[in-house]
Amino acid sequence: MACRNTLCCVILALIFILGLWTNQATSRSPQDASMYERYEQWMARYGKVYKDSIKKEMRYKLFKQNVERIEAFNNARIQSYKLGINKFPYLTNEG
Repeated sequence: MACRNTLCCVILALIFILGLWTNQATSRSPQDASMYERYEQWMARYGKVYKDSIKKEMRYKLFKQNVERIEAFNNARIQSYKLGINKFPYLTNEG
């Protein structure tokens, strides 16, 4: 009986942790929500589909970093050319 209660407690704790993690992943600031919308549009445009939400979130973070880098470069107006978002902003420098 004690083993069953322990198992129930562990399961409830895991459900609680998963709920917190899901809430954190889905609650975004308005600016971040706008970036995530751009990410969703980019995924649709280039046909990107990820097998799980962990991989999708990891690629979103890379996308966001690279888009911010592109926008900072373009806003600096140092060069006579501008960078754009293509099919590769979800990659690292290593690929």
